[in-house]
Amino acid sequence: MKLNTQSAPVEIQGQLEQGSFGIKQSPKAFQILSSGLYSNKPMAIVRELSANAADAHVLNGNQKKPFEIKLPNRLDNQFYIKDFGPGLSHEQVMKLYTTYFDSTKSESNDFIGGLGLGSKSPFSYTDAFTVEARQNGMTRTYSAFVAENGIPQIVQLGESTPTTDPDGLTIGFPVNPSDYAAFNQEAQRILPWFDPFPTVLGTQLKKLEAPSRVADQLSVYPRIPVWAENSSNGQTFVRMGHIIYPLDWNAAGLSEDKGMMRLLKSSDGRSFVFDVPIGSVEVAASREGLQYDRSSKASLKAFAETLMSKLGSILEKDIEKVVAKHTRFEAQARLAKMQNDWGFTFKEASDIFAKRGLHYPNLKASSEIQLPKKNYKTFDLHYLTAGSRSAQSIDEGRYNKSVSAGNVPVSIIPGTAFMFVESNTKGFVGATKALLATPPKEDYFKDMNYNAAVIIVPKDSKKLQDPAYLAEREELLKSVGQPNLRQTSEYVSPKRAAFGSTTVAKEYVEAYMLEGSLYSRSRIARKSLDIATEISTWVNFNAFQTDVHFYDKAGAPQTVDARAFLRAFEELSKVAKELKMPSPGKLMGITTRYEPRMKKAFPNGEKNAFEWMATMLQDPAVQKHLSMANPIEHSVPSGDYYERNRASTMFQGLRKNKTFFEGLGPNWAILSRVSSIKPSADTIMEPLKTFLSDRGITPDIKVPRVDTVATYQKMFRQMPMIAATIEFMEDNDKTRGLTKDIKTFLAAKGDPDIEIVYTP
Repeated sequence: MKLNTQSAPVEIQGQLEQGSFGIKQSPKAFQILSSGLYSNKPMAIVRELSANAADAHVLNGNQKKPFEIKLPNRLDNQFYIKDFGPGLSHEQVMKLYTTYFDSTKSESNDFIGGLGLGSKSPFSYTDAFTVEARQNGMTRTYSAFVAENGIPQIVQLGESTPTTDPDGLTIGFPVNPSDYAAFNQEAQRILPWFDPFPTVLGTQLKKLEAPSRVADQLSVYPRIPVWAENSSNGQTFVRMGHIIYPLDWNAAGLSEDKGMMRLLKSSDGRSFVFDVPIGSVEVAASREGLQYDRSSKASLKAFAETLMSKLGSILEKDIEKVVAKHTRFEAQARLAKMQNDWGFTFKEASDIFAKRGLHYPNLKASSEIQLPKKNYKTFDLHYLTAGSRSAQSIDEGRYNKSVSAGNVPVSIIPGTAFMFVESNTKGFVGATKALLATPPKEDYFKDMNYNAAVIIVPKDSKKLQDPAYLAEREELLKSVGQPNLRQTSEYVSPKRAAFGSTTVAKEYVEAYMLEGSLYSRSRIARKSLDIATEISTWVNFNAFQTDVHFYDKAGAPQTVDARAFLRAFEELSKVAKELKMPSPGKLMGITTRYEPRMKKAFPNGEKNAFEWMATMLQDPAVQKHLSMANPIEHSVPSGDYYERNRASTMFQGLRKNKTFFEGLGPNWAILSRVSSIKPSADTIMEPLKTFLSDRGITPDIKVPRVDTVATYQKMFRQMPMIAATIEFMEDNDKTRGLTKDIKTFLAAKGDPDIEIVYTP
């Protein structure tokens, strides 16, 4: 990277003695430049050496080949970065590589580096590291170290040796076990931004997710590994080369433009990344941030202004693509994701651009759709929000929201699931409420609930086909983008047909959807369901007490805590899925008000959750599954404390690595499920005790107890190294080599399974 070293000319009058400043070669100077420069040592080493490796590939036109990085782990404490650039000659290693502020990259913006400091960054962590230089089929190995006088030195180790490896450099050193996590974390922070992504050994890193939105040189990411993955506010970064730097809006002089900051500053869990050319902004010597000098601030401001001048056109084109495929009403809903990705509303963007003299018709039109400010001759309009008890009359496109707020326009914005309803029956409010309580059928409202409904109420219900009414209705629908029109008759029981007809009226119940948290009635969703077609599994439910109940043989209600019952139902549903048995579906709570309808529809308790669970528990396959699903961990009180402790630790490792061990053999699978807490069979059985007893049902479920100490001792005698290693394993790629070795060992034994010792 070219360095900005311009200085103003100085004219000296007279014969004045002059002197030059210099830098004394001292241990303190080297300590400052090698270690004191960096606040985060592991990050600095990974960043600087990776940048040097990428630059080396540019030098010999090898940009598409990834460099290699080895991260430390429990099996191998070595860290190294290996590039496939031109390498270094002996003279270059001894003179160029060892000289601070000497670099071959300070005159070109093709390279990230240029200060001649990054290659010395390992000294910030260690007093010695190795340099392997490969060039022209020969390898030379050097040791860089801090001598007793505090001055860094370098020495060649042995003679040059032939090699078949391609030219390049390898820089490496051992890492303290306490720092393994730090090096891995910083590698995850730095490396995803390199293209191509490096070859990573020793662990597995997540690649960078594709940006959710791209506008010229601005990319939007929902989360960025390490930097902002846990941030609820998001961050703004500048990417130059393969390195990203957090942007300080105040220091950059960009915070005064509130409109620009609203559109280009990240927020709400998303991060913005500006891509700028190498050399356009100065970086700090540590490369941990940007320098906000006059030149850099001017570059950033010019960049932001250019981006602002393009952003509106980019948004306009993206919106145009959606609008071209769909009606305006549908497009509004589909554009919600785009608006959410950016973190600002189209209305905000339209207003900000307008103040800058920039106007984008699609952006403005997509920001909202308002009802026409007129009243119609053949019908009245009403507004009903989801969950409200009554509808508000609409007058000239507005409704009375509250005494304080007054009349407000009915406005449809991206992300709102509006419904347009035609009243063709009596009781349009009740019918519309039922419609709003059902899941949207439109694909563009996927994973949403209806927010509100606009109801068209004809002034003469007998003139639904009158040309004047139809024309005005079409005028309204066209003005709001041609939404689907629903009829209240869809959710009102139609009149029964004449004698002999097969038409049957639909019958609905209000059901509580029992899922997730049941701590209060207000947190439980309700839906209107057709008894004949939309009931999967139901249970009698007291919404105020959050209890479920059944009727015993004497006809008396028996209550059970709904939370405990729901956990039992969900556990047994998992068993059904694992055994590939029919799923019971979602659990629906039916209140006392609708019990007569349910009794009429299901006289023998069909689809009742209590009945379904009782039937499942009488199935031999289910009984066997529950017996062995979570055997109980039993530690014999007597015996050696050390043995009990080691056994407990081993079983913790087995549970932690369940996915790995359950594939090694039947007994390994059982051991990986041994539980130190209440088994799933108890979770299922306890809420059902009274019901099962009343029906005389006694499931044959016997959860075995595993003698952990005796099992541990047997395993230790059979395979001591594995027994001792289990506690250190992790069920991920951090210990890929260890798990591979264990699999190889067990396969070589021929009979890889283990013996289990049970207690009475």
